[in-house]
Amino acid sequence: MGCGYGAFSELVGKALGFREIHGIDIDEDRGKVASQRGLVVSDCDLEKDPFPYPADSFDFIISFGAFDHLGSLDNVVSEASRVLEPQGCLAISTTNLGSWVNRVALLLGYQPRNLEISKKGLFGVHSLYRDAYSCASPMGRVSVHTLRALEEYLNFNGFEPVKRWGVGLVPAPDQGPTILLRTLDRVFSKWPSWAVRYILLSRKIN
Repeated sequence: MGCGYGAFSELVGKALGFREIHGIDIDEDRGKVASQRGLVVSDCDLEKDPFPYPADSFDFIISFGAFDHLGSLDNVVSEASRVLEPQGCLAISTTNLGSWVNRVALLLGYQPRNLEISKKGLFGVHSLYRDAYSCASPMGRVSVHTLRALEEYLNFNGFEPVKRWGVGLVPAPDQGPTILLRTLDRVFSKWPSWAVRYILLSRKIN
């Protein structure tokens, strides 16, 4: 869901030995590249459109990096549930509203970087971010979720959590992070609810 250029979907699909790898993305140019990688790509708006598949079509569904670009998760999660077979797995990776970085930013009165208020620029973000990254333009991130909120919402939609992982600073800063920053990030990433990004693996239970 949100396959982009398809490289990660191709990697996961081949690693797990799937016969077919399908992708959904609203960007036609990226979809063409994904098709060249062997994905069966459908043009679809995750936030609005029904997925072009019958019920119980898939064993495993992934979405890495798309959820924070959606204003609402209602359509994407309900459609994922519909096309996923019973006991099938859903893997989601997204930025974390409750990350240690965001907690510090909010405590000091700054806007979390991964929750943007405009497409015209970054506003309210601490200057340390601009110093650490050469690319400081908006990425279209309009929502961000705590791990607790996403787990509760998935449970409401018939999923149970299987495993959680914390992920560190992604992408890595252009200017090498200080030893203190690297140490803090390594420590907090051990707890997914505090990590900058988390991966949540769930199973469909009904």
